[in-house]
Amino acid sequence: MLQPDPHALGSNPIANSRCSTGAVDGWTAAVQSLDQLGRGLERALDLDGRLGDAARHHLATGGKRLRGRLALATGLGLGLSAEQSLAPAIAVELLHNASLIHDDLQDADRRRRGALAVWAKFDKPTALLLGDAMIAASFEALTSGAGPRLAERVRLLSACITGLAAGQCSDGARGEPLPRTIAAYEALSRAKTGLLFTLPAELVMLRWTSDSTALAAARESLELVGIAFQIHDDLADVFGTKGRAVGSDLRCNRLSAPVLFHELSERPRPRSTSGGSRFDGLPLERQAEIIRSGPGVGLAMRHQQHAIQRAASAARVLPAGLRDVIAGLARDVLAASSRLAVVDDAPAQLDRAGVAH
Repeated sequence: MLQPDPHALGSNPIANSRCSTGAVDGWTAAVQSLDQLGRGLERALDLDGRLGDAARHHLATGGKRLRGRLALATGLGLGLSAEQSLAPAIAVELLHNASLIHDDLQDADRRRRGALAVWAKFDKPTALLLGDAMIAASFEALTSGAGPRLAERVRLLSACITGLAAGQCSDGARGEPLPRTIAAYEALSRAKTGLLFTLPAELVMLRWTSDSTALAAARESLELVGIAFQIHDDLADVFGTKGRAVGSDLRCNRLSAPVLFHELSERPRPRSTSGGSRFDGLPLERQAEIIRSGPGVGLAMRHQQHAIQRAASAARVLPAGLRDVIAGLARDVLAASSRLAVVDDAPAQLDRAGVAH
C-alpha cells in the first residue's frame, strides 16, 4: 500500500548530518543568492527577436536552480563569498536549461514546469537554436569569472556537454537497447544526471584548490546523489508531478527506476534488453497506474536511500563545509521523494527481488 513516509530520511547519515563546522550552512545560505543568479541568467540571455522571446518564456517558467545553487553553496562551504561562485553558477544553470530545452524537443514533451515547452510555444528550430545559444552563453559566463586554472575549467565544461549529449543519445536512442539492470541504470544516471551534479562543485573547487583527492571524492559523492535525484525524477514522472503529462518516460521507453524495479520484482532474472514491454498497447495513464500501485516505487526509493548512504561514505574525506553542502542537497532530494509515496515492506520486496540493500 502506498502512503506518505515522513520518516524517509531516518537511516541516511549524509542527509541527517548537521553543519559540522558550526559556521554558515552553505546549502541553506545559497538560497539568498538565487535572485542574483536569476538576474545573471537574464543578462546572459538578453537576446533579440524570437530567440529573446523564447528565452524569456523559458526563464519565466522558473525552476529550482538546483545546480546553480550547488555551485554557490560549494563556494560558501569552502569559505568563499557567493559572488566568487556566481560565474560558474550561471554557467551551469545555462547548460542545464539548454539540456532541458533540447530534451523536450527530442522527447516531444509539450510541457515543461506546467507551461508550454519552447518548441511547442514557438517551433522546433527556435528551441534547437535557443539551446545552442545557451550552451555558448555558458562558456561566456564561466570565462567572465576568470581566475586560475581557467583552461581546465573550460575543458571540464566542454567535457560535460559532450557527456550529456552521449548520455541523452543513449537513453533516447531507438537503436541498440540498454540492458535492464541496476548497473546499467546507475551508469546512465551518472552520465546524464550525475554530470550536472558534479560540474557545479568541480568548477568552483578547481578555481580554489588543487587537491585531487577532494575533487575525486566530491565527484563520486555527487554522482551518487545524482543517481538519487534521477530516481526521484523517474518517480515524479509516474506520479505526474513534473508539470507535464504523466508517463513521458514510459512513452519514450526510458530506463526508469520504478519501471525497472517493478520488472525485477516480477522475475528471478532481469531481461537483457529493453526490447518489448508487457505494457505495450495500454494507455500511458494505465501504465503509470500499474507502476504506482506495484512494488517498483518502494524498491526504487529504497535504492535511492542506498545511493545516498554510498554518497555519505564517499564524502567522508571532504572538508566539513563541503560535506554539509552535500548533506543539504541529499536531504532535499529525499524529502522531495518522501512527499510522493513509499511501500512499507520495501526491504522484504528487495529480498524477494534479489536486490542488494
